[in-house]
Amino acid sequence: MTQPSQSVVFRPQQSRFLDIPQAPLCYWLEDRFFELMSDQTIGHYVSVRKGLDTADNERFVRCIWEISASLNQRWFIFPKGGGYSRWIGFEQHFVNWEHSGTRIKAIGRGTPKNEFYYGDSGLTYTEFARGCLGVRILPEGAIFNTSAPGIFLASNRHSPSLALDSFQALLNCRISSFLLRTYQPNIQHLGEGYVTLLPMIRLEQHDLGTISDLCVRLKTSMVSRNLLERTFDVSLHALRQNIDYKTAAALHLLEGFSEKLVFESYMLDDNAKDLVIEETGTPAAWFPLIQGYDNLSNIDQLQLPISISEYLQTHERLDISPLVLAELKSRLRSLYEAGPRAKSEAEESENARISDDDDDQVALGVHIPIPAETFLEELSQKLEVHPISVYWMLREGIENEGWRCLPEERRITADRTTVFILRLLGHQWPKQIEAGEAVPEWADSEGIIPLTDGAAKSPLLQTLRKLMPSELGAPEASVFEREFSAVMGKNLDQWLETEFFKHHTKQFKKRPIAWQIQSGPFSKRRNPAFACLVYYHKLNADTFPKLRTHYVGPLRRRYETELHGIGAVPLDARSERQEKRRVLLENQIQELKDFDSRLERIANVGFGPKGLRAVLRQAAIDDAVLHLKALWLDRLQDTIAQGPLPGWVHLAQETALECPIEDWIEEAFSHIAHHCSRLGPKPPDQGQTPGDPESGDLAELICSHSSEMIRGALSLGCNEWWQKIDSQLFRPFREKIQKLREENKRLNDEANHTKSFSPRNSQALRDLGSRIKAIKVQIKQLKNQLDEQVSRAAQVREAIERWEHPEAETWEPWLGSQPLYDAVSTLDGKQRPPATVEEFVPQESSYAPDINDGVRVNIAPIQKAGLLLSDVLSAKDIDKAISDRIQWRSDERRWCREGRLHQPGWW
Repeated sequence: MTQPSQSVVFRPQQSRFLDIPQAPLCYWLEDRFFELMSDQTIGHYVSVRKGLDTADNERFVRCIWEISASLNQRWFIFPKGGGYSRWIGFEQHFVNWEHSGTRIKAIGRGTPKNEFYYGDSGLTYTEFARGCLGVRILPEGAIFNTSAPGIFLASNRHSPSLALDSFQALLNCRISSFLLRTYQPNIQHLGEGYVTLLPMIRLEQHDLGTISDLCVRLKTSMVSRNLLERTFDVSLHALRQNIDYKTAAALHLLEGFSEKLVFESYMLDDNAKDLVIEETGTPAAWFPLIQGYDNLSNIDQLQLPISISEYLQTHERLDISPLVLAELKSRLRSLYEAGPRAKSEAEESENARISDDDDDQVALGVHIPIPAETFLEELSQKLEVHPISVYWMLREGIENEGWRCLPEERRITADRTTVFILRLLGHQWPKQIEAGEAVPEWADSEGIIPLTDGAAKSPLLQTLRKLMPSELGAPEASVFEREFSAVMGKNLDQWLETEFFKHHTKQFKKRPIAWQIQSGPFSKRRNPAFACLVYYHKLNADTFPKLRTHYVGPLRRRYETELHGIGAVPLDARSERQEKRRVLLENQIQELKDFDSRLERIANVGFGPKGLRAVLRQAAIDDAVLHLKALWLDRLQDTIAQGPLPGWVHLAQETALECPIEDWIEEAFSHIAHHCSRLGPKPPDQGQTPGDPESGDLAELICSHSSEMIRGALSLGCNEWWQKIDSQLFRPFREKIQKLREENKRLNDEANHTKSFSPRNSQALRDLGSRIKAIKVQIKQLKNQLDEQVSRAAQVREAIERWEHPEAETWEPWLGSQPLYDAVSTLDGKQRPPATVEEFVPQESSYAPDINDGVRVNIAPIQKAGLLLSDVLSAKDIDKAISDRIQWRSDERRWCREGRLHQPGWW
């Protein structure tokens, strides 16, 4: 209720609340809603499931543009929400689900719910979308998110007449959002359990499936113009035609028709319809058409169903006077020129009155409209005119009167220029990769393009001018630059130097893939000595050494040669121009020297800044201890295999248990080294270790715990095979016993009930007594059998855990002679492992980027060195990102030693 001061009384029958699942106190609803909500629900036909919660998105989730094609076996599509969107969209993320999520599971904090459904095609929606249910396609192979649940056909409902596309149309109708707000205590959160409570209709009697399929196709065409989406179409034609109002008009027409069919199927009366519309807003295609602006011919080229044309023939049309039409067009022009999401004073006032988190008011049905997804729909809602009529008026104004929407033109121009630049750097979008499209020959093979003059390569502006007409499909360079300046209010060269990277960083959600690295700032008076764009996916350990040797070094030598030439001219013979040039050259040479020094520091210690050296040193000690413990356990494993293991196996065979216990024992003691992180002493604290420990120091520490490690290894090995025997042999006995106990309790309850009305010696009581006695005998027999089998298995376990090996205490000299590290500790599995902690720390400090770590981690050292045009990360996140990398790499090495991974992820 928007005006609490008014007296409004509702008198629903109290018993009706009990007929509705969850019994929500929805006293304001019309009677028809009570009937619908107490009828069959869609939960009989679909399953709505929570998905994966990684518990650490910085580590396990990447934007699609951060991951290259060569890594797609490790990263899976992860539509994790992002707001309200119907039909398709928000496919902008990947999740690391290699080996069925081994890494996420190893951390132990993530929650991979409903893993059985991962990879299945279905539907999904964003839970937190301000009470608006927007259902979209969940593509095959994707993994759904905990905040974007998956919707799948129930296993027993795979009927051709009940396809998911029909459910998508039903759920995308605003009545679904309206009813969910009724069910849900907090309407800001559309929980998966409540979606299944929505009332069902006879889907097979309508064209909902066909309409849904068309809506998906039209929305796909529109989404393909978004640079951030997985389905982005890189073709420049699509970019030039970025605002496709015709497609939007057809989409909203179909959405309105779909809403009409659903409303009719629910058989809502006018009062009920008004209640839904008042709270969720009017569908754009329900507004009246304007006579003379109602032609479907051009839009109908999209092959809309015949039923749509028939529907439009009876749709309300307004025959307005020329004066009223002129006023309407004037309003449209003002709204269009203001751009998308521009708010009027009335809207600002309404937004201030209704707070997002004012749940009490929201729960009483305050007006929270389904948000507009296109500029055309927004204009239609504000004018209360059908999208088709808005489309024709817009087209007329643009073509005949020169209407312009500068905010949209700026967006499109920036997008086009961004695509030019990224393609020059060699970037490909997923759609190009899936089609097997080759990287163009004119793309830079190194992924390094200078922005300033003087380098060995042409600067970006010259390259763009050269390639725009022939390769990039843009107008002639001079034409494009004039258009660019007129729209953006800044020349192209200025925008490239000072605005592109900022725009790119913001648009790509602080995960830019074109990095602007420069020796100094751009200003009105002078440019930096050197600036360039570096492509993220070409980044490797050689990038910064290459910048030094191929770009900065030659440029500095060229300047030094020129300076030497000026210096050879006597001071009194120099011109004013030469003297100014001398000063400039001296400044630029010094700037390049400083820049070169910072590049060298990044290359050598980019991932090991001074403040994190202690963390790296601890990681080095931790890995050395794990490696040596694994070697010690390997030797113990060999000793067991050649010593007591055959006897243990023979003892297991003598138990005659009906399971392969001997095979399980052999398997359990074939990888003892995998327990290295759970056995033995903890690594020494680097803060209390003045000198770097060597193999001998750590061997002494490890071997002093020999007896403890043997006992632990035997216990863990026994736990492993005991879990298998418990699952296969003991658990079935316990389950049978439990069922008999439940049956016994039921019979006892029945006997007590029978005593109340039957003679004490009745036949019924005697029969019940006999059955209870027989069940007790069965329980006793099963317990005896279980105890006997557990006893036989326990004898084997006791024999194994009694084993001792005092000789292990003499292994210290051998262990102390072993290398401190192995191949797992290297950068690529091929180089020589570090020999000491002192070698390990510089190796891990060097700038050897792994694309899997994402932009956040890999850009942190560059921002810390002050080499970027503008900041990407917050100040507090720079060291955190580098510290995260240290921890992630430590975990990867540990998981390799535990047998969870075959090799570290950076190999």
